[in-house]
Amino acid sequence: MLEEKLIKVVCDALDEKQAEDIRVFDVKKTTSMTDYCIVASSMSSPHLKALEQSVMRATRDEGVHCYKHSGNSDGGWIIVDYIDFVVHIFSAEQRLYYSIEELWANCPEVSNDL
Repeated sequence: MLEEKLIKVVCDALDEKQAEDIRVFDVKKTTSMTDYCIVASSMSSPHLKALEQSVMRATRDEGVHCYKHSGNSDGGWIIVDYIDFVVHIFSAEQRLYYSIEELWANCPEVSNDL
């Protein structure tokens, strides 16, 4: 249940900073690396960085710190890993290029209003 609460916290943080096309996939049956993947798009490099900071601040306020984060706003893709769920924040161009949702096409999509 903590996992679902944190996913809601992350989705709310992304939404408050006006992330676009926020989607949550339940990938438990597809991979052993994580349970959920959250994907969102930014409108610019500064926006991408602001989204990352907002997610990390929101979870830290809940007493949870990320395990690892990588990427940068100039590269157009930032990953924030919380072990049980992973947050992918893309520029619109990089999201289109990598089509990451296709990896989880057979996974159930979860409402980001958990």
